[in-house]
Amino acid sequence: MIPIQKFYPPRFVAMLLAGLSMAAILYSSTQSSPKVAGVNQSFVDHVLDFAHFPVYSFLTLLLFLTFRSFEFRFQAITFLMAAFFGIFNEFVQLNTPGRSFSVKDMIVNALGSLFMLAFLNFCNKKSS
Repeated sequence: MIPIQKFYPPRFVAMLLAGLSMAAILYSSTQSSPKVAGVNQSFVDHVLDFAHFPVYSFLTLLLFLTFRSFEFRFQAITFLMAAFFGIFNEFVQLNTPGRSFSVKDMIVNALGSLFMLAFLNFCNKKSS
């Protein structure tokens, strides 16, 4: 099996992509929920709610690649950065018309982050 470290991009690339991802998440949070013609709005909202998990998993992957360490302290920092960004993002939505503050979204964001860290640790243990 190929070690996961073989696939690391340069740190500045990971850092840049993490920053761009955060900017894209913030931008999308300031937009009203899209209205899709012919589709129940409740369904659209559920799809968008589900999107939190993979989006924050991907953000956590990019943050992890910035630190490139399986040490607990770096993983804790990675998790806290993603989780606090998710909390901040929900507070931004408080003042956005058509958006709402949701504790459930913050929990799903944190779970997406934890899932990615667990997955990375699993892959690391498999390759060593």
